[in-house]
Amino acid sequence: MKSVRKRAPRGECKVRTLRPEGRTTALWPWLDRPEPARSRRSNLGFPRTALKSQRWVSSNTTSPTAKPHQGLIERRNCVAEQQPSFDAAEYKNAQREQWNRDGAAWRRCSPTLDRWYGKATRHMLDLAQIQPGQRILDIAAGAGEPAVSAAKRVGPGGYVLATDISEGIAELALQVARELGLEQIETRAMDGEKLDLPDASFDAVLCRLGLMYMPHPVTALREWRRALRAGGRVAVMVFSTPERNSWGAVPASIIRRRAQLPPPVLGQPGPFSLGAPGVLEGAFRQAGFADPEILGVPAPHRMASAAEYVRVAREAFGAFNAMMAHLSTEERESAWNEVEDSMRCFESPSGFEVPGECLVGAATK
Repeated sequence: MKSVRKRAPRGECKVRTLRPEGRTTALWPWLDRPEPARSRRSNLGFPRTALKSQRWVSSNTTSPTAKPHQGLIERRNCVAEQQPSFDAAEYKNAQREQWNRDGAAWRRCSPTLDRWYGKATRHMLDLAQIQPGQRILDIAAGAGEPAVSAAKRVGPGGYVLATDISEGIAELALQVARELGLEQIETRAMDGEKLDLPDASFDAVLCRLGLMYMPHPVTALREWRRALRAGGRVAVMVFSTPERNSWGAVPASIIRRRAQLPPPVLGQPGPFSLGAPGVLEGAFRQAGFADPEILGVPAPHRMASAAEYVRVAREAFGAFNAMMAHLSTEERESAWNEVEDSMRCFESPSGFEVPGECLVGAATK
């Protein structure tokens, strides 16, 4: 007998609201206290060696120049560092394979992604203080942004090197640049934590939605600082916390339950790994940067309907599919059906809008 899907009526949300005090974490398991991994399959669906221990590195200084933004709270200056038991090489290979496979879908969704993240991207470029004629390094460049926007700011007399761990998506970025006639963009496949570049060779380093997926973000930032000239700027964009990013937290909580994945381990890379209070600023300081400033930028995800949003998520957000890679086709479809039903609470007569928030941070060498 064919199963019948029960849809939640519009405006009736199945997801419980998170509250600052006494909040529930049943639907958001990564908000629970992190615990040791019980499986060799990571929460992103990638095989990995379990994390056995982590430690916190702390900096107690707060930047006097940090600029407040709506919804931004004081953030503690600490970041988790992983111990050698985490197999970073295995994780990076999985990331490379995923983006070689899903890069074309990310490029097809570029207009939608630009609507969602365009405002935060412009803030990031502004904080980088890019000027005509400068040399810009874009880390985890994806299918062309923010390299394209940076190239327009530096002009034909400048230079932008767009790098990504995936050689496939780096090639797509080059195609985009040539289609737009931007000859000042070059692309190279490169590990963001180990740059094959000379010291002091760039005026600014950019990274949009990439740093939080790196196993060792402080190590990465130190490498970027090495590549910067004196007085150069680093500017990054990451997601804030799960409760401010229902676009990803709701699907991930459902998929994690369906796939029977354990809660994330403290220090594991992931979409919200740098979003907690003080973590991004602390990473800047630990890497040796001065005067970090962090802005919270709303990034609501708007579509015509929940069904249309899920279609884009299935196509562009490869990590969701990777989390369910071990499930059967029928089990994956059932999970996506539940995601769509749960996301219907964000529909209204004017369309679909689910909350999102990015942190844009910058600092100086």
